Amino acid sequence: MEMIEIYSPLNDLLRTFINSTTGSNQAPLSFHHKNNPISWNFLNFERHMRILNLVLNRIRVNAGIRFDNNKEEIFQKYEDMQLDLESFVIFLRITMDDVASFTPHFYIKQAGKISSKSFSKQKKWFLKNTELDSEWSRYLELKTGWFDEIKNYRDDLVHRGLYGYVEYDWATGKISAVKKKDQKTIKIGDLLDYVADRFSRFFEFLSDYESHFSEILTINYPEIEITHYEVWMAHGDWLKTLSYFLKRGNCNIKLEYKGN
Repeated sequence: MEMIEIYSPLNDLLRTFINSTTGSNQAPLSFHHKNNPISWNFLNFERHMRILNLVLNRIRVNAGIRFDNNKEEIFQKYEDMQLDLESFVIFLRITMDDVASFTPHFYIKQAGKISSKSFSKQKKWFLKNTELDSEWSRYLELKTGWFDEIKNYRDDLVHRGLYGYVEYDWATGKISAVKKKDQKTIKIGDLLDYVADRFSRFFEFLSDYESHFSEILTINYPEIEITHYEVWMAHGDWLKTLSYFLKRGNCNIKLEYKGN
């Protein structure tokens, strides 16, 4: 099967930093050292990204989206899609917490004061302490409303007794997601559009995060030069799935790596 090199958000930034000779809050440690927290956080991030990719592929398959002959056919495989949707929401939330664990390492000042275990708490910290990085605080304020919705969705599922289900319209073939909470019915809308929108916003966030903290890294640690680390993926249905959802979510970031 053909392999292509893909764009993997945060890969170059984090691997460069982890493998550099400088540590932000500690003595230099090798990538796999048991006491190197950012390296283990990165391994968790990679694992959770793979799970998100798997969930997207399941959603695509259960929705009946086929790539054969470029036809999109709807099959009767939507029963498991509520589980897939909830898995998507939960692991998207988890992966954002992984990203939060990286952030303090890029700063020299106040690094120990920044929450590293919760993206939600970290966002609140930056909105309150804008003097550290006003540009990033502004970005979080204006560009991460989608995360707040995902967080509330996840919290409702885990802590507040939310019940969700999927509706299938046999006339149109449309698959809709519905939430029920406190005897109130809340229609999310087209399930594929919802997943595509949230995943695209997440992917764009990772790209913006990479750009911003690459700049922060070079300012605080000018001796470090960002190095490219190759990531390859089989040019099969999984890669097509990611491309499908990014395109459906109007995300213009290309997965195939083209170089700088």
